[in-house]
Amino acid sequence: SVFVAATNEESQLSASDCEDNQLPEAIYTYKVEQGKNEYYGLLSVGDNKWGIDAKYIEVYYIGSILYAYGENTIDIIDIQSGRVTTLQSAKHIEYPSPEGFWYLSEDKKYGYANPSGEILLPAEYTSVLYAGDDAFAVEKDSLWGFVNSKGEIILDFQYDNVGNMNGTYAEVYSKARKVKRGDVYVTTPEGWGVIDMEGHVLIETQWKGIDTSNGFAQNGIAKIYDGNKYGIVSFE
Repeated sequence: SVFVAATNEESQLSASDCEDNQLPEAIYTYKVEQGKNEYYGLLSVGDNKWGIDAKYIEVYYIGSILYAYGENTIDIIDIQSGRVTTLQSAKHIEYPSPEGFWYLSEDKKYGYANPSGEILLPAEYTSVLYAGDDAFAVEKDSLWGFVNSKGEIILDFQYDNVGNMNGTYAEVYSKARKVKRGDVYVTTPEGWGVIDMEGHVLIETQWKGIDTSNGFAQNGIAKIYDGNKYGIVSFE
């Protein structure tokens, strides 16, 4: 049987009968049963005709890229040309977007690649969190920093934990240590604070607790806790 791959940019490609093809070109999936397993192949019947053998367990569509999961590899497929780039030793993809994606390697470390499969950041990060807009919080050697969707480090690794993030501000926790700010080193107190995505310290890391949720950050204020009492502090 031939199935129409109908989807949107957020959902998994389904191998179910659909009348309307929502992809930019006429891309179809077909299913082949091998014993108890089912595998999917791909066919393009648009201006650029191409086909790929049935070898995938799952297929996702984001932007102009198909992410196809095989048994032990992940293929990145350009829907215009059918060009396939294989990610070796990749087990999982997270936060895919038209700009790129994070992948989980066999040794359970995260790396970042562009839609063509070019590795922008090697697989050396233990955790990745979406920080909003164009930013991600990433953990390396037990410290957190921030990178953008181009794979550029926008804030070096100096924080011990991260909290609420909205793409503009982030709650960060730091133990007392020396950090470089500009051309000088300063000793930061231990606690929670707030930074922006350009690395500016808006509230020094000195509080037992901090909260920028529930619209606090949009108004440029945060709820703070010093161990005994709560207060409000402005950071704009």
